[in-house]
Amino acid sequence: MTTLTTQFNLRTDKNGTPGTIINSPLNTGEKFFVEVLIGDIRDNAVGITSSNIAFSFDADQVQNINNPFEITSLSTPLLPSSFPFGRTGSLDNHNGTITNLGAGSIPSFGVGSPIGINQLDTFSLLHFQVIGTKTSPLILNIDLSQTVDF
Repeated sequence: MTTLTTQFNLRTDKNGTPGTIINSPLNTGEKFFVEVLIGDIRDNAVGITSSNIAFSFDADQVQNINNPFEITSLSTPLLPSSFPFGRTGSLDNHNGTITNLGAGSIPSFGVGSPIGINQLDTFSLLHFQVIGTKTSPLILNIDLSQTVDF
């Protein structure tokens, strides 16, 4: 069984690329990244071979700006390129949800490779913009039933 370690970072937007970790409130119009890191941290770590997340946000305060919200391309920052199998996910900016964002690998069949072997690796990088003026929660749920090692 995997010992899953996760981390959730907010990062500044430096001309479309993730910058430093944010430790203060953001202003209307500012763009930022949500970085979701996962890892298998234990003595005999083998890494994570699949995972699935759900993410919710206040649609009146922030909007996802990954344009396009393209999950099938291996070059998208939304999912790891080493997880080419079963890539799924949908964005609903109107209701403030990203659901079933996941993918996997099957290393024993030569399809992809694990991530997070005794370290935290990026599982997803989501791009947002602040559109409101109020404090807003960001909620990340990791589906442990779809997060496995090999």
